[in-house]
Amino acid sequence: MNAADIYGNENAQTYLANEIEKMKSIGLTAEELDLRDYFNDNDALKAKLESYGLVWVMGGNSFALRQL
Repeated sequence: MNAADIYGNENAQTYLANEIEKMKSIGLTAEELDLRDYFNDNDALKAKLESYGLVWVMGGNSFALRQL
């Protein structure tokens, strides 16, 4: 969801919850990974990403995401 931060969408959490529910309906476990939690800690981010079997990146502004 970080790539959509610049849009200031007050419905973002509802959208995220709906997307996670869709994944649950097909047997997947999903959670949001907030990149802001890993500022200046690339090793922790790498370890977190390696713990996942799959990473799905939602839409948004990739240039804003790059700034993180």
